[in-house]
Amino acid sequence: MQARLLLLVTLLTATAASAQPRPRPTFSATTSFESCSKSWAFACGKRDSGGQTYGTAHEMTHCERYVFQPDGTFSSSFERGTYTIVNTTVTIVTRNDDGSEHKVELSLSADGATLGSMKRLTR
Repeated sequence: MQARLLLLVTLLTATAASAQPRPRPTFSATTSFESCSKSWAFACGKRDSGGQTYGTAHEMTHCERYVFQPDGTFSSSFERGTYTIVNTTVTIVTRNDDGSEHKVELSLSADGATLGSMKRLTR
């Protein structure tokens, strides 16, 4: 009877443990992702040689790179913070000027090629 009870407790414990999210706290090596977007720059009021005014438009691509360190920190051009990985969710935490935290959750693809809308950069 005790052996059956011990087996049942072991099975229940193993089942409960496997139902919990599996944390993988950080990337195992320095990992970079990049997000790019396009915008337009306008120059209005330019004058040509005949004195006529005109405007020009120029398409620009802006890219932001996020670098994730194995110690659980990340950095980009505009912010720094910490991150954790649980299953396929990467939670990024930054601090606002008033000391409060700002959290963003991004989905990591199964193959690790994308994080949210960002693409992983190869080494």
